[in-house]
Amino acid sequence: MILGSTCYDIVGETLMARVGLEQYFVCMELSYAREMDFTGKSLRGLIDVDLRGLQKIMS
Repeated sequence: MILGSTCYDIVGETLMARVGLEQYFVCMELSYAREMDFTGKSLRGLIDVDLRGLQKIMS
């Protein structure tokens, strides 16, 4: 956590990351990233990265 806000978390095989609004739109262009949808409400500034994206980031 940074200043009381989660900056990232792992949920199963998905990375949830806070990227901020400026980088959010850049991240949405990535094939392995999608808008985070928490309890049916999309949250701009937060993304989910699938396992394929995690593998790409880690290599």
